[in-house]
Amino acid sequence: MKSGLKPRVMLPHVCAKCGASQVSTRRYNDTVEFKGLTFDVEGLVETRCGACDHSWTTQGQDLDNLARIRVVFAEKRDAVRVRDGLLSGDEIAAVLNDLGLNRAQAAAVFGGGPNAFAKYINGEVLQSFAMDRLLRLTHRAGAAAVSFLRDVKSTQHVPFVSAEVTSYATFGVAAEAGDAVVSGNVAFVEFGRKSA
Repeated sequence: MKSGLKPRVMLPHVCAKCGASQVSTRRYNDTVEFKGLTFDVEGLVETRCGACDHSWTTQGQDLDNLARIRVVFAEKRDAVRVRDGLLSGDEIAAVLNDLGLNRAQAAAVFGGGPNAFAKYINGEVLQSFAMDRLLRLTHRAGAAAVSFLRDVKSTQHVPFVSAEVTSYATFGVAAEAGDAVVSGNVAFVEFGRKSA
């Protein structure tokens, strides 16, 4: 059964607890846990009642506080990226630019959801170590790697049953001046189908 009473609307200039209009805004610092990280945020805003000391945030203050939290969160995420040796958001954006990919195309080529690269770039989400290495490798290899990754879904796959190394060849990767030259052996493998 409904009581017939309407909930009290929270007004920014009237205390919801005691009804006094002696309210003011104040800035404060707090330790926040956000998306798995704990960090200090300065300059958060709240409204406080001068009569009963009750405090609350308005919708506008909530939005401002969330924006401040997200800025600090992105900075902390970038510190984690540096610590773990991952590409920064700006570096990911530069890789995509160099490869001629927008964020949606990058998601189609490398995997991830339609917003994955926007989140990597703005620091909302850290890319995995594997994604980071795939981005670096593709950036090094260039357009051929992008073409391969685009076509990999349409490539016919032969069921693997057995493999036998038939020969080896030496390879080298040409690099820019001052870079190390990578070389090694490639095994040429002959694949067979299981006989019935």
